[in-house]
Amino acid sequence: MNKEQLLKLYSEGRRNFENQTLRNDGNVVNYNPYQVMGSVYEGMDLSGANLQNIILTRSHFKGTLEGANLENSDLTHAIFNAVNLKDALLTESRMIGVNLSWSNLSGAKIISVCLIGADLEQANLEGATIDFTDLSGANLENVNLSKSSLRNVKLAGCNLSLSKLNETVLNSADLTGCVLHFNQMIGATLFYANLTGANIKYGELMNCNFTGAFLSGAGIEESDLSGSILMNAYLTGASFYKTKLNNFDGSMSNFDYAIMKEVEIVNSIFKNAEFKESNFNSAKIEDSDFSNSSFLNASFVNANLWNVNFENADLTNADFTDANVENVNFENAILEGVKGL
Repeated sequence: MNKEQLLKLYSEGRRNFENQTLRNDGNVVNYNPYQVMGSVYEGMDLSGANLQNIILTRSHFKGTLEGANLENSDLTHAIFNAVNLKDALLTESRMIGVNLSWSNLSGAKIISVCLIGADLEQANLEGATIDFTDLSGANLENVNLSKSSLRNVKLAGCNLSLSKLNETVLNSADLTGCVLHFNQMIGATLFYANLTGANIKYGELMNCNFTGAFLSGAGIEESDLSGSILMNAYLTGASFYKTKLNNFDGSMSNFDYAIMKEVEIVNSIFKNAEFKESNFNSAKIEDSDFSNSSFLNASFVNANLWNVNFENADLTNADFTDANVENVNFENAILEGVKGL
């Protein structure tokens, strides 16, 4: 069966193309493991084809589907690696366990799709719309999601290491427990995103907006969040070890029990924030405003504080042992039980 025969059968109403062996020249291919599981489509150019509601479960496709309409299709456990799906329509499709590694899905519409456990390693999804989609447990290592929209997406437990999410919209996305090592996320928007327990090392997260985000227990270590906004966020127990928070706004956020050891904070604002029992040991903090914030039992041992504003802050039982507090403003601050001053 070739392309023309496939499209003819489709136009006549056929939708199920499982358990067949197909290729572009019409010849039967030699036996391979995919034959007993689904169809084999090799070298087919189905650019712009209308294949709504098609069933390609466990099929193996090699070719191009650029601009094709695959809405409401079933690609469960299909193998579509290195396929051109640029600008394809995949809205409301079922794609559990699909292999889309190395594929081009730039500009594709992947809205309300089930992609649980999918393999998208090295895939290009730049500029794609992936809103309200479930990618729980998917492999997104080294994927390009720059300038894409992932509103209300489920990414719990995903591996996003080495991925690019520059200028990506992740508002209300679920990224709980995700791994984002060596991730590049410059200028991304994550309003009310959930990154509870996420693990980020050596990440580039400059100029991001995390307003209202949940990062409790997250590990954001040896990363750069300079220029980012984290207002009204929840970061209890989060670790920012050796992370840069320069030109940063963390006002009105909860950093209780956070690990801020060896963090670099320069020209930043943390007004009305909570830092109960947070650890700033050996931190470098310069030209920053922590006014009206609470630091109950916080530790600044060996910290280098220069031109820091603690006006009206609650520093009850804080520990400044061996800290440099040159030109620090403690006006109207609560200093009961403070050590090292």
